[in-house]
Amino acid sequence: MFLELGLLDKDRRHIWKETCEILEGVFRDMVVQISAFFDHDAQLGERNSRIERFHWLADRSFRFTEFLKSAEFSKSDSLTINTLITSIPWDLLPYDGRSLGNAVSIGLRIPTLRRSDPLTRAGQQHPRFLHVVANPTGDLHEVAEEVREIEGLVAQIQGLEYQMLKDPTPAALVSEFGAGRSTPFFHFTGHVSPKTGLVLSKGVLSVEHIVRYFPSERDQVVFLNGCDAVYGERFELGVDEPDLFQSASVANAFLDAGSEAVIAPRSRVSDREACRAATRIWKAILGGAELGVAVREFRQEMVAADPAAISGYSYVLYGEPSSRASLPPTSEQILACDGTDQFISQNEILREAWGDARGPVAPRHIFAALTRRWIVSQIFFSLEGQQYIVVMERLRNELGAGSPPPPAPPSGNVELTPAGHLVVEQALRRAGDAGLNDLALVEGLGLVNDPEVLCALESLRRGPRNIEAVVRAAREWVERGRPVPHTIVEPGGFISPLAFAPGVLSVEPGATKAPRIGLWDLLVAVLRAENKTSKFWAARGILAPPDSVGNLAHPLHWSELTDSLRSAIASLMGMLENEGAERVTEGQLVACLTEKEAFSWGQIPARAQDWLVNQGLDDQQWKALLEDLRMDCLTWT
Repeated sequence: MFLELGLLDKDRRHIWKETCEILEGVFRDMVVQISAFFDHDAQLGERNSRIERFHWLADRSFRFTEFLKSAEFSKSDSLTINTLITSIPWDLLPYDGRSLGNAVSIGLRIPTLRRSDPLTRAGQQHPRFLHVVANPTGDLHEVAEEVREIEGLVAQIQGLEYQMLKDPTPAALVSEFGAGRSTPFFHFTGHVSPKTGLVLSKGVLSVEHIVRYFPSERDQVVFLNGCDAVYGERFELGVDEPDLFQSASVANAFLDAGSEAVIAPRSRVSDREACRAATRIWKAILGGAELGVAVREFRQEMVAADPAAISGYSYVLYGEPSSRASLPPTSEQILACDGTDQFISQNEILREAWGDARGPVAPRHIFAALTRRWIVSQIFFSLEGQQYIVVMERLRNELGAGSPPPPAPPSGNVELTPAGHLVVEQALRRAGDAGLNDLALVEGLGLVNDPEVLCALESLRRGPRNIEAVVRAAREWVERGRPVPHTIVEPGGFISPLAFAPGVLSVEPGATKAPRIGLWDLLVAVLRAENKTSKFWAARGILAPPDSVGNLAHPLHWSELTDSLRSAIASLMGMLENEGAERVTEGQLVACLTEKEAFSWGQIPARAQDWLVNQGLDDQQWKALLEDLRMDCLTWT
């Protein structure tokens, strides 16, 4: 048998595919061993021997630890495993002396043909935490405790309404699904019929009806606290035929309906452990923890407290482990979400977007403003290096944003389109203590998923193809401490004066500058500084150029440069990247400026040509001067 795993790390920039060949008999033996391990009635000694046998077989078959080490995977990162084969518990593979899922935040993704698109549901009512309790036979003994604990947790979240449905029929639950309420959280307490659906009063809500009617929405978390029975039976080799390609079918139905993440046990667990799982995991999620961290820490806690607790190995996250729940805004944030409120109008990013829009601000204007900041630009810098600015300018052009950005109106309140208002509202839901900052606005864009932003991203040759990928990369960058790379051109397109070593350029802040800046203007700025270039120039009896023939002002924007100067800056970018330097030296700058094919006599402005003629230089002498300067600067260190 050949198995292929798709592995993605947290920022989804590293994608590995691991293909391995495994004997079918060995594969069957692993399924048998792990099925027996999850037998609720087995003794601890037998269960330990079964998991040890599974680890021994899995280690020799998959060599997963060896593979992750070769891939330079970090334990502090989370890992998403894409696979159709859930009969092997990939999170229980041996890794660093423990089971992988108890050492690393893991998410399993079962490829689905998603038949429903998740929506952003906004209305007058508060979003709800829908808790369905199905215990028609009364055999679940911790239901009252689970309800009490979850209701208490939800009560602490301002703006989130707890709604409990007790023993609904399939028809009643479908009717509730169609109520039009925002349901970012769904919890089911009851029995799950494998490959069939949720066991309710007077029937089963089938997987087909889940896919068709479940009110999915973005960033939605579903918790099925009932066994989906991936492991519900014991098998013996030579006697029984285990299902080698079984799937978590009911959990998969919710993913297929459009939910972002599903948490469920893969085997039967005790009522008390199920109640504890619901309490601990929801407490972490509603407290802002990553979903993968919430599940992993619960498993670690259970194994540490009781090695015999099956729940310490059973609960699984199907979805992206680095995702977080979308929590409602506080009352203060809701008040601030009015588009005419002073709080919004003072936000630097939104005011910049207002300048781009010259009218009501749409999601594309907000995203364009964010592309002028490292929270978005760092994604493309990691792909393109110093040349990232070319991609950023193309992206802003697709978004209909100006370069350089036009100034925001000097006064007045920022106006928002309905979609722009929804982005800000969703951003405030995610803002937390940091306030309405760049990450919160990226998160808001991710929740709204505006089609104009999507089209702009899809127009690029490389980089994230959707806003969800941008959100994941932005979260990772913030978690790493917001590292800013050394670059010549800043995210907004302005040339960074800090990119040049002291004494290289003489640039006047705020001075009047020509509509287009060329090679001559930058050379004049070099010659006005006290440096080797000015000494070379003076040694040949040529005066320093006066103000009338060149005036380089700061800030200087990429869009204001001539094609020849952009080409020279691009050469500088490559030089800086290849040498791993933080700043451009005088020699590097002059070498790139004095390419005689690019910096011909015709590239010099007419007024500067007249001045050079008065200095005794013509076309041929200019070419010779450039050649001498270029050869001389190559000796500078």
